[in-house]
Amino acid sequence: MPWKNLSILIVDDEPELISLLSAIINELSSPPIITFALTGEEGKKIILNSKEFAIVISNFNMGKGMTGADFLRFVKSNNPRTSRILMTSGLGKDSLLEMMTKDFIDDYTIKPVMAEHFLGQVEKSLRAYKNKT
Repeated sequence: MPWKNLSILIVDDEPELISLLSAIINELSSPPIITFALTGEEGKKIILNSKEFAIVISNFNMGKGMTGADFLRFVKSNNPRTSRILMTSGLGKDSLLEMMTKDFIDDYTIKPVMAEHFLGQVEKSLRAYKNKT
C-alpha cells in the first residue's frame, strides 16, 4: 500500500535512535514522510504548525521536561485521529496497558526496538489511520 502521502513524527532525545527508526520505516514500499523532534516541546511546535501526522512515535523518557506519555496526550487532544506509539525500556507492561485502556496511546514498543516487529506496528498504525480518514 502506498504511504508516501502520509507523515510520521518521531520524538526522541537520541538522534541515533531517530536515524535507526527512520531507516526501518524507509524499508516500506512508498515510505511515508518522516519528521523528527529531539524534545517534547519541539514536537508540540511541530504538531501545532504542521498538517496532521498519521503516526507520532515518542520515547517515554525524553530527559528534561515532559514525558512521552504527556506528549502523546497532547497529540491526542490536537490530532485525535493520529496513531500514537510509545517507546520505553523501563515501564512495566501493566502501566503500558493502562495507558492504552485510557486511550493515551494506541501501541507501544519496548527498547531495544526489534526491526521486524516495529515495522509491523508502523504498518498496522498507518492502515488504522487511513481507515479513520
